[in-house]
Amino acid sequence: MPQIVTVCLPAGPDKPAVRLGHEAKTAYIRALSASTPATIAVASPDYANNPYPHFVHTANRRSRGELFAPREHLAAGGPVRLLNLGWMAQHNATVHRRRWHVWRQVVQGTRDAQPLWRFVDRHLTTPKRGYSLEQAHRDFRAQPRIAAMEIYNNSGRAVTPLPLDHLEAFQVGCEAYVELGYHTAVPGNAMVALGGQIFECRPNQPLSQLWEFMKFAAIAMRQMSPDDCMVALLEH
Repeated sequence: MPQIVTVCLPAGPDKPAVRLGHEAKTAYIRALSASTPATIAVASPDYANNPYPHFVHTANRRSRGELFAPREHLAAGGPVRLLNLGWMAQHNATVHRRRWHVWRQVVQGTRDAQPLWRFVDRHLTTPKRGYSLEQAHRDFRAQPRIAAMEIYNNSGRAVTPLPLDHLEAFQVGCEAYVELGYHTAVPGNAMVALGGQIFECRPNQPLSQLWEFMKFAAIAMRQMSPDDCMVALLEH
């Protein structure tokens, strides 16, 4: 699945859509530099990744020029008033509900599994005992529930992929997983708020981190006006 960063940008007078990509990349780099200065010594707009057609839009011919990198029904960004964020959330919730029911059938009869981050934590906290990162991944995949998911994903008959990094959310239950889908549809995997704050939620992080990300994204989106803009960037 694509790793998407959503960048929130303030409205500006007669801001050309073509500028949104450059501004989003610059804002993303600035946010990363502020949060992890040791990892980005020299930042330039070329460092950031490419725009991604993440948003469903409602623009007509007249307003289409306000969108950034528009396609027929999708765009990489634009003013909030032209982005159908509600539909995106509802659609993603529906997808998550269907996926959860498929997952329940696939893993029927298997015990709850431990998420990958627990095995990685063991590797990080006991390095002198020789518990390697490779062993952590092997132990994670050796669990019957994970094996069932991988067999299904690679069967060639999968109706929907079952991401291994969704394990904890799957195991919490259907309604919680649906809420996850609803609230992560727009922000993706990371979000830069209007004030420049960034919150990232990468695959295989604890579920508690994901809930915190959902709260951050909800607050960030409530602070936006209809003329403020969102831009989606794709991480490699």
